[in-house]
Amino acid sequence: MAAQLRTDPLFAAINNGEPEGLEADREFVYRHRYLLSDRVTASHFEVPALRVSLEQSLELLTSEAGLMAKSLVAADPTGEVLCLVERMTGGGGPALHDGVWASRDGQYSLLLAQTRAPGLP
Repeated sequence: MAAQLRTDPLFAAINNGEPEGLEADREFVYRHRYLLSDRVTASHFEVPALRVSLEQSLELLTSEAGLMAKSLVAADPTGEVLCLVERMTGGGGPALHDGVWASRDGQYSLLLAQTRAPGLP
């Protein structure tokens, strides 16, 4: 259903937990990470703070998520992207069943559709 709706020009976005269509959002967060983060101050880029950030990145690289984070560490030494993603997701959200959002018991699925039509006349 989601794949079919994504081809319909009446919709701007269809989200159901699948990663399709999120590339632009990921790129936006990456390009604007320092503007979006409330952690960024002048001292955030001084040697002591960078040392802490790089030590945290090293720990991340040795974890299960290391392969995914590998490309980010050199380009994002302060770890802003991962902090922003953690804050946005909050560790919560709908359950995933077979790669899509669903109720905890798996009986219902969740799909968000954003139309191109204006919200008000």
